[in-house]
Amino acid sequence: LAKDLFEDRPIFRLALDAFPQCKSIVARLRDPAVTSGEKSIETVLRHLEDEALTYPRGQQELLAVRCYLQRAIYNSQKEWRTFTRRITNYLSLLREIERDNKGGNPVCLLTFNYDTLLEDGLQDLGVEIRQMNDYTVEHRAFQLFKIHGSINWGQVVMRAGTDVQYPQVALSQMIDRFTELEITGAFHVCDPDSMGFYGGMPMFPAIAIPVEKKNQFVCPPTMLNQLVKLLPLVDKILSIGWRGTEEHFLQLLRTHLTQGVKLYTIAATPMEAVNINRKMVEALSGKLSESDCQADSQPTGFTEFMRSLRVIPFLEG
Repeated sequence: LAKDLFEDRPIFRLALDAFPQCKSIVARLRDPAVTSGEKSIETVLRHLEDEALTYPRGQQELLAVRCYLQRAIYNSQKEWRTFTRRITNYLSLLREIERDNKGGNPVCLLTFNYDTLLEDGLQDLGVEIRQMNDYTVEHRAFQLFKIHGSINWGQVVMRAGTDVQYPQVALSQMIDRFTELEITGAFHVCDPDSMGFYGGMPMFPAIAIPVEKKNQFVCPPTMLNQLVKLLPLVDKILSIGWRGTEEHFLQLLRTHLTQGVKLYTIAATPMEAVNINRKMVEALSGKLSESDCQADSQPTGFTEFMRSLRVIPFLEG
């Protein structure tokens, strides 16, 4: 969970030691109010972003946070892959969608997460993603949108301020010379182990800081354009663990969804699921109604949803 991203764990300590420029804010991110869930880590990071507007070291700290998140999540994912043997809820869900989607209609997979578990599931079904354009291939049933970035995405850096080609050292030098840094809008799929210098170019992790009420996307404009093209065709939304706080994404839905879309929300508790549905009805200004929304809650959430096959009536309905 987001609140656990800076916990004192061995795998996270290694990432912190690699990018010590963000250690100065870790105490605030480990505040008991954050780790207990009383205060969201997104709120704390939003305050740090606001401080960075007038505090240069704050800009450096947040660049280091992006590198830390890329490394910590990537290393965690490697362990998870070994543990699960790539048997995940994502793969089970993709299989059921593929089986039900006999007409081959486009399916939009949209994630705010940075990991590549969805890409793993698609690969196991024969859908390969090797470069940015592969995410949204026209006329393919599955199209994947990652609007907050990914652990295997890098943005080309101009005036990087680095004279080495060893990835981790290159990243550290870029953070140290942050005033010279020019992160461009050119995105590339990278080997996560080579983030920092890849394909003969300096690369910086393409990851959005997980702040409350994000107001920007971190993805290529072509990906957003394809999403906008498909949104009017959407007739069902399956929402898994999303709290509906991304205002910039809600604005896209308000603008481009048609009326009568059905929403199915999966959350940890009945109250949370109902509250999310209510928030979505209010936020989407007439595109949804209470009768279009279903709420599903189980202590094990997504896992129980797939085990019980409750996904099938949703897909067939």
